[in-house]
Amino acid sequence: MPLATEWALGFSRGSLLYSAAETLVSVCGNCLSFHDQQTAQQHLLTGAARGIECFAVSRAHNLVAYAEKGLAPHLHIHSTTDLRLLQKIIWGTQAGYVAIAFSGDGKRLAAVEQEQNSRLVVWDWQESTQLFTGESEHAVSQLSFHPSDPDLLCTLGDSGLSLWHADKHAGQSQLQQVPVQMSGLEPTSYAWLPHCIYVGCASGSVVNLDTAPALKSRQQAQGASEAGAAPGAALGPPPVEGVPCLGTAGQASPPVVAALEYGGQMIHIEALAVNRDCVAVAGHCPVIRLFSHSNNGGPLSLLHELDLCVVGVSSLAFGGTHYTSLAVGSMEATTHMVQLTHSDDGLPEPPEVSQLGEYHVGGVHASGALPDGRHIATAGEDGSIRLWNVHTHRCTARRTFSSAQLCLASSMKSSFVALGSDSGVVRLINAAALSLTVVFRARLCVGPITCMAFSPDAKALAVVAGNRVWFVGLGSVPQGARVVGYTEVHAPVLCIAWVEQAKAPLLLVSLASQTLLSLLPDLASAAQGSGLRLSAAAVPSASLSLDQPLLHMVTPAVATDAASVILGMGPDRILKRYTLPKEVAGWAAVKGKHLSPQSSTPGPQKAAGALSTSISGELLLVGSADGCVMLQPCRLDPGSPRTSQPVLHDMWAGGISSVCFNATGEHCLTAGLDGAVLLHTIQKSGKAHLSQLPVQAPALGDAQDMDILDDDAEETEEARHAASLKQQPTQEALLAQQKTLDQLTSLHERAKQLLQQNEQAAQREQLQHQDLVVDVAGMGRLKALGENRVAGLRESILRAGLEQTIIWGRLKELGWDCMEVHQTTLTGIKSNIEVSNFALPKSGEQDVLMDKLVLLHERDLMQSPPQLNIQVAPSNATSLMGQQSLSSLASPSPQQPPPSSIFARTLPHSQIAPNPRGSAMPSGTGSLASTLSSQEQEEAQRLGLGEGRLTLPGRQLLQAHVLHQEMSSAKADFNASFEATQKSRQADVDRILDANNRIKEIWDEQARQGAAIGEGTLFKPQGGLDDAENSVLSVQDSEVHVLRFLSAKDKARLADEAAEEEARARSNAGNDMVARALKQMMNGSPAGLPGGAAHATLARPPWMEGDPAQFTPEQQQEVKIWEEKAKALVEERAKQRSALETELRTLKAAQDDIAARFNESLLALQTARLEKELHINQLDLQKLKLTASADRLKQLSPSAELTLQTQLAEAESSFAAKQNEMADVTTQLQDHMEGLAALQQDDKALDKAWKKESAEAGEGLGHTLYQLFKKRQRPSYGTDAQAASSTDPCDRNLFPSVSELLADDESALAAASVLDESSNRPAELTDVWWRRLNEVRQQKLEFEYHIRKQQAAVATTSSYQESLQADVMVMEAAQNSKQAQLTLLQEEQKRLEEDIHVPLRLKQGQVEIQPQGIVDSSMEDAVLVALQLVQDLNQGVTVEGKKKVDVLRATKDFKKGIYGLQWEHTRGNMEVANLMEILRELQLLRVTREVQAVISKEGPNGGAVGAGTLHPASQELQTIENVMKHNDRLNVKNVKEREAKLARLGQAIEERHQQNTKLIKEVEQVKSKLGVTALPSSPTKKSESPHARRMRNLATQRQLKDIAAMQQERMGQLQAEIENLHRRSYPSFAQRTLNYPDDIDRIL
Repeated sequence: MPLATEWALGFSRGSLLYSAAETLVSVCGNCLSFHDQQTAQQHLLTGAARGIECFAVSRAHNLVAYAEKGLAPHLHIHSTTDLRLLQKIIWGTQAGYVAIAFSGDGKRLAAVEQEQNSRLVVWDWQESTQLFTGESEHAVSQLSFHPSDPDLLCTLGDSGLSLWHADKHAGQSQLQQVPVQMSGLEPTSYAWLPHCIYVGCASGSVVNLDTAPALKSRQQAQGASEAGAAPGAALGPPPVEGVPCLGTAGQASPPVVAALEYGGQMIHIEALAVNRDCVAVAGHCPVIRLFSHSNNGGPLSLLHELDLCVVGVSSLAFGGTHYTSLAVGSMEATTHMVQLTHSDDGLPEPPEVSQLGEYHVGGVHASGALPDGRHIATAGEDGSIRLWNVHTHRCTARRTFSSAQLCLASSMKSSFVALGSDSGVVRLINAAALSLTVVFRARLCVGPITCMAFSPDAKALAVVAGNRVWFVGLGSVPQGARVVGYTEVHAPVLCIAWVEQAKAPLLLVSLASQTLLSLLPDLASAAQGSGLRLSAAAVPSASLSLDQPLLHMVTPAVATDAASVILGMGPDRILKRYTLPKEVAGWAAVKGKHLSPQSSTPGPQKAAGALSTSISGELLLVGSADGCVMLQPCRLDPGSPRTSQPVLHDMWAGGISSVCFNATGEHCLTAGLDGAVLLHTIQKSGKAHLSQLPVQAPALGDAQDMDILDDDAEETEEARHAASLKQQPTQEALLAQQKTLDQLTSLHERAKQLLQQNEQAAQREQLQHQDLVVDVAGMGRLKALGENRVAGLRESILRAGLEQTIIWGRLKELGWDCMEVHQTTLTGIKSNIEVSNFALPKSGEQDVLMDKLVLLHERDLMQSPPQLNIQVAPSNATSLMGQQSLSSLASPSPQQPPPSSIFARTLPHSQIAPNPRGSAMPSGTGSLASTLSSQEQEEAQRLGLGEGRLTLPGRQLLQAHVLHQEMSSAKADFNASFEATQKSRQADVDRILDANNRIKEIWDEQARQGAAIGEGTLFKPQGGLDDAENSVLSVQDSEVHVLRFLSAKDKARLADEAAEEEARARSNAGNDMVARALKQMMNGSPAGLPGGAAHATLARPPWMEGDPAQFTPEQQQEVKIWEEKAKALVEERAKQRSALETELRTLKAAQDDIAARFNESLLALQTARLEKELHINQLDLQKLKLTASADRLKQLSPSAELTLQTQLAEAESSFAAKQNEMADVTTQLQDHMEGLAALQQDDKALDKAWKKESAEAGEGLGHTLYQLFKKRQRPSYGTDAQAASSTDPCDRNLFPSVSELLADDESALAAASVLDESSNRPAELTDVWWRRLNEVRQQKLEFEYHIRKQQAAVATTSSYQESLQADVMVMEAAQNSKQAQLTLLQEEQKRLEEDIHVPLRLKQGQVEIQPQGIVDSSMEDAVLVALQLVQDLNQGVTVEGKKKVDVLRATKDFKKGIYGLQWEHTRGNMEVANLMEILRELQLLRVTREVQAVISKEGPNGGAVGAGTLHPASQELQTIENVMKHNDRLNVKNVKEREAKLARLGQAIEERHQQNTKLIKEVEQVKSKLGVTALPSSPTKKSESPHARRMRNLATQRQLKDIAAMQQERMGQLQAEIENLHRRSYPSFAQRTLNYPDDIDRIL
């Protein structure tokens, strides 16, 4: 029953490469998909591990390689022609690979390790040898070889683009890295060409890096190296000019040749691909741009721009026969093909775009078969539902919703598919329509939908959300579908399944509490209720107890009269088959007992991800979380055949999440959280597993689509139903009102009819109007009733309004009014900096209570402190006030009234101070907080926060309250600074506005002078967020662009005002006070002021327009005066204009300066706020820790520990019983194996004996006898042709396996023992030999028969032992789990009881060692140590240090004496050498008369020397000779001493040689003894008894131990001698034994 994988549907949004001209390779699950575009066929290469990290393809050499996922991955190289494995590289890395690549010649494979410092390795993959390695300082994400140079690589990662070259000089095997300087550009992708590299950047630019000069210089460097020149860098001499990729930071930036734009913006480039004609560029946009190459390295010209209508493109690859096909992989998991074509004249034509496939993005959560037998539906994380055709392997329909879809249910009796989303929305979809119309939609809950299933009759849908089971009645969908209600269960629901019963379908619910719950919903009666919560009568239930909770459960189809069966699997990973009672009443018979499985079989190695059964109920498909698929019969017999596929899905992504059969059972589907969908075909002989297609349901027409976007704010069905119930009385009132109106209308019509009849009647019969009867009393009653109803309605409206007003007032009181300081945001004048203050609540009764608590705490600290005894606090430690209630402190005490603030009181530090052990003590004994200021010390001691203060568990809540008040004080301090800055901002804004007014005046002045300057350059201060909030509801007149409505009164008022203004203007026409005042201030003319010249004009008299030659001298003088005035006027105007411009610049600079200064102050305020927030967060963290610690201590109770201990005892007893059973079975198996071995040994002895006996009959006859001895009659296990195919009877399989035993072994034995004498007996065989042959052959068959039986017993016992071993492992795991839980509980109790907080302050210099790693400032694992112990240790260190210093001084003096003696000795030797030199000069001295006179008896003056005296020179010579003789004697003595020392050394060497010879002899003796002990194992000495071997081994071991002891003793002596020699040269110290006090363990 094999399972063949047909097709893989999925794209991991990774690489998309070509392995051949028309074959695309991509990753799908744990497979490499090879899709041939020409033949539309697909081949799959399954990964050897449990996931594929990356892959590479060598198209020219038909190679593909991939790297495994996980720890210690391997590299696999396959052939793309037949997918056979060529090589497997085991490198030894632990982190995995992030990228691999083949070289251009296909001989090398490079890989980058997935580590922070990525290591690059290059192999010769055929020899599996490492060639080069290199290490990058940053992570690498892309890797590739140069197309033609296998020694040049390129990588792309966090550090940018880098080139790597193989360093082959001096026998090295390293890769040298050359970073690429991109001048601020961030590379994201690249593509090689033989002469350059195209690099795509995050900014959307494409850069062309020319590598031709680099390759040329590199080749020259290699040639020079081979010629014997000095080796240089592999890439040649210093960077070649014009090659930016090899340059330094000082070179020019690389040229930008193209760009990727979309919507007027530059787009992040994600993928590049090149061929010989163009460059393809794509990124985070739906556009792909195709550029043509440039011959001179200049900008690329745009050929085409394609819009694929996708979010973005992740990969590009050129392929095809001529590399004109561009494969595109998008970020939406779709693949496209772009075909590039050229016209007959060689010009490019518009490309043809076609879609190859569209797949799920993200994980696939659920699947279900449709009743047509052709389609299977899937739903996933991307919110889409897709219909897959199992025959064409295509997606025939798709629809995407606004939230992730977690569940899917389908029915064989309906064409509807149900979807459940993570937002709690259930949808019914018509799968028969290509548009996948939503015919029903409801939001059942806020959380996700976990399970859903159709009933067998397709009339109900069960949906699970949390611990609620909802029922949706379908009826006549879509009109009759409605939510019926829900029922709650007591534990989380794991899975559900419907079972076909005789009366009605039964819903089975598996709970996490090891309970199987059955629900029999009566939807008809439940729909009549008013609420959504269904009663017990509407949903009768029954329950069974299971040994393990069922994580997954399915119900295979069974016969109509047979009992229901469920298949499930729990945490123990064992597939189990349960048989349920036929009736619900039968469930009561097994109540209180475990429902035992009918059969079971081991499941997958990891927990199953999904289960599914075929429609026929014959096959079970299991998908596990490790990506494996298992197919087996539903009967779950241990001997039933089962098929286990290799790992098809990525385990690291979550493995398989859903499996499903199609309606016929021929195909099945597996879907995983890796986004892959795999289609399989079941290859089984026979058609028992197939089923008929169900009867198709009538197709719906084009129903209205009822889908809307999923919104978290959308009401659930329960909330909507509750709202409708609240509105029901109003609806009844409207109905009653409408009924009354109808009655009134009918009465009015009746009255009108009667009046008409009265008018038409005869005159004698007509009634007068006064004769008409009017029910005055009834009218009064109706009027009073109406007035009462109006008053009641008015009162209800007023009451509702009052209620709303009270609620709003209460909310305002609780929210806004209770805040003392409201949050306000302060923004910059010119910048976007925003700073907010802290919102502070008002002080309340709790603050007064906190003052009392702190006051009591202070008094407690002022009392005489007890002696500190550090012990573990009991679990029931009381608080600071014991059992006293906090409410008793609500009223102020008459003796001590509460202060206004808990931070306003201080306690003198002289009264209280902490001792080194943490308790309170008089301040005279010292304090750890001596470095603090007096105010800080007083505040810390007053609150019990001083250094060394213990915070026991009982005081943690009080301490948390104190920290809360300290946080409030810190916020208040910041708010004071915030208010000051806010006032400063208002002042600065006012100054800026004043400057703006002056700037407007200057502009007006410039405009009058003719300068065209607009008002758009005014500096406008940015308004604060609070200003914007306050101005939201206010409307300015300038914002209204329509005519304002004016009443008649407003029009009259405006007309009166206009008339008054006109009259005032007429009265001031000749007597304008403003003009007169202005003229007076300007000294009679505008030119009177300094700026008056700017507006003054100088008119040229008309006579000056004439000929100047005809002017008289007076006229010429006037012309000259006028020109001087005109020149002065121009100069005055220029000065005025310059002054205005200077003032304008000054004002603007002042505005900028004001804004800059305020922004600096605001930035400082923002920094202060961050610091305050950090301080407040630290206090809040400490407060939360204190509160959590106190709460957790209350939660840990002895009852929980007792329960765990009881469960642990039960688990231990069960485990011990199962171990005893395991030991018995193991003993029985050993006995069976020993019996089997004995039988096999006797059988072999019989074969040898008969072979020897038959040899006595002769060579030819003996061979015939042995053949007849081995011959067997096996008509049922093979044909004569098969038996004759083997020439040697010994090579044939004489008997079947254990599982092929005959039904009647005795009859088989008799049939096999009879030989036909007529056909089998040779003519030369005598009767004696024939009878002997039959006797021996009968014995042989009996031996073989018993061997088979013993083998069967061994196999059965071994199988039972394996099952027991699995049970033992499960029980052991459960026991270990309980033990771990109990240990964790006890450790948690102990940790919380010992959770004592001690505030400390570490000063610089107290830590003498550098901390390793990250230092935890919380010091949660710190240990409290007594100060006396530390002082004793310090005293011991001081004493030992003094001793060491003394020894060092003695050593120094000793060495000084040695150095003095050496110096004296050297000095003597130097003097001797000097005297020898003088003596040699005397000996060589030339004898002259003067010398002879000196040597003779004559004195220095020519007189004779007395006989009794010597000449001074003779005396000196005699002294020198004496010294020489003394030195000779010393030399002779030294020589003798050295010879004696050499003799002693030679004797020591001789002794060492003798010892080595003795050791060699002892080693040879040991080897000989070891050889003797090994003799019994040889086949020639089989008769030695075990007792003799044991004695020999004991003797050998004893001798070896003696030798080892001798060697150890000798090594100790040598070690002591070495240490002695060391002590002669270097000082050492004796080790000091630390004597700690007896209670050190208690203290620590």
